[in-house]
Formats: sequence, structure tokens, C-alpha cells
Amino acid sequence: QELQSDPSDFASYEVETSAADDQAKGLIKALADDFSEPLLDSVNEVFLFHGTSYDAASAIVASDFRIKLAGSHAGTLYGRGLYLAESVTKSDEYTRPMRDGRRHLLLCRAILGRSYYLDTVEADPRACEEACLRGKFHSVLGDRKKARGTFREFIVFDEDQVYPNYVISYRHKEPGTSPPEGS
Repeated sequence: QELQSDPSDFASYEVETSAADDQAKGLIKALADDFSEPLLDSVNEVFLFHGTSYDAASAIVASDFRIKLAGSHAGTLYGRGLYLAESVTKSDEYTRPMRDGRRHLLLCRAILGRSYYLDTVEADPRACEEACLRGKFHSVLGDRKKARGTFREFIVFDEDQVYPNYVISYRHKEPGTSPPEGS
């Protein structure tokens, strides 16, 4: 309703969750087909990745995200919020391997609403927080792809905007090796 009553400064940004190979594309399609509730375009709902450790993933699934822990293991370029990415490669940077080499990502449903868009190299973290917590925005879209040639990041400041839909467990494949049996 808010977006319909005041469409100023509302822009739609396509989220790029394309996969690099056929196996990954099949997995993404299977996950999308498995989830019977469609994404809500009216609130800018999307699937995004969140990289973390096994312990943190377990805690998030059991009791939700906690904003108060934001930035405890990574930076806060865009403020103290929950950082998500459309790129699994970007989210992988924040994972930590277990002893057996397994890493963990969360595939989350996120409601981005009206995004505060930044494509600058530097950002004012407090201004990002203020724009979302006291302004008319619901999330930050940090376009590091445009600013630095890396990846786009999506930040929300309310735990209720993100639902950890799936836990993905995987291992990095070393060049020239085959994956272990059963993985």
C-alpha cells in the first residue's frame, strides 16, 4: 500500500541469480518449484544468499536473524544490517569451512521494498541506516558491481524482512579433483 500511495523514488532493480552451469540451474529451478508460495512482486520480494558458518546458520534457522550481531564477523560498509547477495560467489566469501571442508549458505526470501540505491565507492553507513530506519526506504542496494566491478549487496535493517528458506551445504571443489562420494 505504501508503494502504491507514494511511488516517488521507487525503482525496480532486477536481481541476478543466474547459475553458471546446468547442474546449478537445475538446483535453482528445483528449489523454486519446491516452494509453493510465489514471490510477491508488490513488496519487491526476492531470493538472496547469505554466507555464514555452520553454527550461525543453525542459530539463524532455530531463532531467526539478529540485527544486534550485524558486523560481528564482517564489515558494515552500508550500516549495521543483514547483508545478502544475489551472487553465491559473494556470499561464499563469508562462509567458514568446517573440519570436513563443508561450508554453509542460507538461501533467503527477502522483502526489499523501496531500495536506497548507492553506486559509489564509499558509503556513509549511518546515512544508509537512517534512510531505512527513519526514512522512506526499506533496504539498501549497494551496487559494488557498478562501483568496483565486483558484486551487488542488499542490506535490510529489520529481521522480519528476511526468512531463511534453505540451508545449502557444500564443499569447494579443488581444481583437478572429483567431489567426495555422497556429496
